[in-house]
Amino acid sequence: MRFSIRTLLLFMALVASVVASAIHLLGPVVPHSDVARIRVGDTQQHVRDVLGDPSSNSLNSCWYYDRPMNPGWLTVGFDSLGYVTYVDHEHAFP
Repeated sequence: MRFSIRTLLLFMALVASVVASAIHLLGPVVPHSDVARIRVGDTQQHVRDVLGDPSSNSLNSCWYYDRPMNPGWLTVGFDSLGYVTYVDHEHAFP
């Protein structure tokens, strides 16, 4: 069975669309190497620079990084001045 270039390109676009949709549904994957860069005493801006914006349900004193359908969690706590007091995470993949 022979495929034309057009059919092949349409198939590749479909596969790329499915992959992009799956990544969106799974939520962001925060690499362990990025989490390891966050230390007690870091600023909220540093955390945002390294990990990105927290989930919409986050408070100023505790940022949650939701990862729907993705194993593990990530929570970063801050004191009243905006400095990291703890990092709580579990990751499935190192």
